[in-house]
Amino acid sequence: MSDLSQGEKAYAEIVNILRGYYHHDDLPDTLAGYEIRDGGLVLKRDWVCTDECPIAVMRIHSHPAFPVHRHEFTEIGIVIRGFGMNRIDGQEFELKAGNVFVIQGPHEHSIEKPDSLEILNICFYPELLGFSSQEFPDAPAYRTLFELAAPLNNRGEFNQLLNLNPEQLARLLALTNELDVEIQQTYPGYIAVARAQLAMIIALLSRWHSYPAGEKASDTRRVAKAIVKMERQLDEPISIVELGRVCGLSRRQFFRVFKQCTGQTPSEYIYYLRLRRAERLLRDPVMTITEVAFASGFNDSNHFSRSFKKIYKTTPSEYRNAHRVTGGYSPSSTKSPKSSKEPNATASQLQSQ
Repeated sequence: MSDLSQGEKAYAEIVNILRGYYHHDDLPDTLAGYEIRDGGLVLKRDWVCTDECPIAVMRIHSHPAFPVHRHEFTEIGIVIRGFGMNRIDGQEFELKAGNVFVIQGPHEHSIEKPDSLEILNICFYPELLGFSSQEFPDAPAYRTLFELAAPLNNRGEFNQLLNLNPEQLARLLALTNELDVEIQQTYPGYIAVARAQLAMIIALLSRWHSYPAGEKASDTRRVAKAIVKMERQLDEPISIVELGRVCGLSRRQFFRVFKQCTGQTPSEYIYYLRLRRAERLLRDPVMTITEVAFASGFNDSNHFSRSFKKIYKTTPSEYRNAHRVTGGYSPSSTKSPKSSKEPNATASQLQSQ
């Protein structure tokens, strides 16, 4: 028999943790909501969320060491008391009371060396809730916390980490408790109310993550400002000089800092933003594929289809059929191809400006 993969070992460790935590000696060896991908453990959405509500709140009073894993959902971790170590993509970061960390699904992480560690987790599935930066247009820190792909900057610092003061922590815990009560009671309309409560929590975290007046902006916050401008002008020409001016950086500095923070050039990131917008719009059943293409900054539906399939490994039509949203969270912005402007600069044009 071959040795267990890293993911299988991590899963077996989690089963043992749950047996001890819930005192269930008869806990089955196979639990729903996990998958082994590329040798690693991935917790799926139904590990924490129900089919009806894509939001869950979990309070772990004595958090055990937790093995390396990824997950399909986004996690907000609120450290209430104690200490521990959060290992993210191979780097360690100390946890203590007042810390709030945001983990996006693709990043491997684990909890190590817990000492009286109590954590309150908010887990949610952004795609089903329809959250995007367009909902927080005046909060650049939203991008830093919830959208920038790389959690670590070029100095190995964790960008998605907050240190709250006692008043902020108390307010956050009160709001999270209200969210938990709303989900547990399941009164009519509870999903809409829970979504609104979570949006308020996200907005406050984004506000608290913003730097105080007079403090020098970090690279990630500078880049977040540029991304705001990119999103607002996805279908308009934009230059690196213009983006650098928004951040207070020269063209050369901006290009370097942007790639360090996102792992992509500005033109590559605009391409990524276009496809992300298209992914959201494809969930809107009233828009045609051609309308989605033009609303996302593509002036040719065939080019859009090829680009989408290259990234998502499926055609726009197939993606729509598999991810169609019938509730109240589908995108509402539509734009006719006839009235759309020319898309923004190509990769070669952007880099040469």
